[in-house]
Amino acid sequence: MGAIVADACLDGILVGVIVGLGLYNLALFIFVREHAYLYFALYSICAGLYILSVGERLGCLLWPSHPRWDSLFSWLLVLASVGLFVRFTQHFLNTAENLVWGHRWLHLMNLLLCAGPLIGAPLIGLELRRAGFVWNSLITVGIFISVIVMGWICLLRGYRPARAYLAGNSFLCFGVCLYGLGILGVVPWRPWLRNIAVLGTVSQTVFFSLGIADRMARLRRRLAEEEIERIRFQREVVAASNRELAERVAAQTAELRREKEETERLLYNILPRPVAAELQSTGRNTPRRHEEVSILFADLVDFTVTVGTIPPQKLVDELNAIFSAFDDIVARQGLEKIKTIGDAYFAVAGLPEPIAGHAAACVRCALEMTAFIEARNRRAALKWPMRIGIHSGVAVAGVVGKSKFTYDVWGDAVNIAARLQNAAEPGCINLSAYAYDLVRHDFECRYRGKIEIKGKGRIDMYQVLGPRFP
Repeated sequence: MGAIVADACLDGILVGVIVGLGLYNLALFIFVREHAYLYFALYSICAGLYILSVGERLGCLLWPSHPRWDSLFSWLLVLASVGLFVRFTQHFLNTAENLVWGHRWLHLMNLLLCAGPLIGAPLIGLELRRAGFVWNSLITVGIFISVIVMGWICLLRGYRPARAYLAGNSFLCFGVCLYGLGILGVVPWRPWLRNIAVLGTVSQTVFFSLGIADRMARLRRRLAEEEIERIRFQREVVAASNRELAERVAAQTAELRREKEETERLLYNILPRPVAAELQSTGRNTPRRHEEVSILFADLVDFTVTVGTIPPQKLVDELNAIFSAFDDIVARQGLEKIKTIGDAYFAVAGLPEPIAGHAAACVRCALEMTAFIEARNRRAALKWPMRIGIHSGVAVAGVVGKSKFTYDVWGDAVNIAARLQNAAEPGCINLSAYAYDLVRHDFECRYRGKIEIKGKGRIDMYQVLGPRFP
């Protein structure tokens, strides 16, 4: 009687430990939603109930009037326990990735395990029921041998959770195999075989609980590391994107700056700087009246006749060489080049900003132009005699047109300078009386007579001979 009570107490303690661990893992599953917890929790509960049913105590607890139902409970619980154990193994060892063939093999063994009730249903008869129990026992032994082999393979491949799995399964599989072989009559039956299987179940649940906890801790660490790596990667991507964007912005800014500088350079070649600045800032230019300016017209003599005697490229090269030199002279003397019209060169002193001594600046520019042409004619095959006309007075200047706009100058002063240029002798600089009055203290001049100007009558002309030295 004492032995029976001791066995009952031992079963109660062991079942309490197993079911308690199962309920604990079930609670963990509710919080973390890891299926390994669920399968292990259900397996532990079924294993604990199986121990009670084998000891013929589950039927007394659930259905006291039919205690013989313990054999049916044992059969159903062993099916559920082994099936849940297989599913737990597949999740815990991650056989779907680590052992594909093992994953499929465990599925097959589970299907074969479910064939046991078809071979021996308890309602049909004892013999068939025994045949089904023997079938399930053989499949169970095969499953436990298979999972031990798979655990060792995973461990040898470096899968660390396999250590806890093997530690929890080794004693259980040994005890269950002996227990099953004892039931089948392969080894002599001993009552302690059942206790070995029960103790193996307890050790398995303890080691599995520790293994799952370790696995979840590593999983959390891995997820944390992956999150840190993800954040680091995102930061690197953002930093690389920012660097690339900064480089692209810098390149585009530099390109825009170069384009702006080139545009300004071209614009300043066409327009005076103050006029160009006004156009850039306001989009328009206001024409202005300039009270004191001096107009210079330079023209190549007999240009039209020479054009028909030389190739076009040679003509363009000649004009480019001459007018490029004139551009340098004009810039040096502080004049503003307005435009070229064929072989005529038009420049003004005193605009867009007024300057003192505008007439003298024009005369100095004209003398330098004349000296350049004379020196060039002495060494060149083509001779280009030149005449220049200068007049001082009032003029209006501004930008005309919307496309290909130009900066131009209008007024009687422009027309008079052009007429003076036409009336000049080749190689001479022709001044109006007003221009002469402004420069007579600085330059030697001689009177040349009068010229008829339409709308103005006859005006005096003076030829510049050279600078007046003290």
